[in-house]
Amino acid sequence: MKYRTLVCLITIQAFVDAAALPGVGSTSAGASDAAARWSWQEPQAKALPTGDLEWAPRPFAFKAGESIRYIDFESGYDANDGLSKQTPWKHHPWDPDATGQAKACQGV
Repeated sequence: MKYRTLVCLITIQAFVDAAALPGVGSTSAGASDAAARWSWQEPQAKALPTGDLEWAPRPFAFKAGESIRYIDFESGYDANDGLSKQTPWKHHPWDPDATGQAKACQGV
C-alpha cells in the first residue's frame, strides 16, 4: 500500500512540475517564441457553436530562400550550375547520388 501511495505522489509531483514550467504543456507561446513557431503548432480547425469542428488550415505560401537552384530529375545534369531553368541539376546537393557541381554546392 505504501508503494502505491508513493508512486501516486511522484506522478502528481511530475504533473505539477510540468505545469509550472513556462511553455511546457501550453498551447500559447510568448512573444519571444513567436519566431520559433511551427505550422503544426497553429490551430488547424475551429470550433463551431454546435460543437463540431471545421477544418480551417492556412493555405501554403511558398517563400523562396536566398539561394535558388533548379533541379530537373528527367533532363538535369549535375555538372550544370543549377542557376536557371535551362541549366538544372539532376540531383539535390543532399542527394547521395549527386555528382559534379550539384554535390559541391554548399549552403543550400
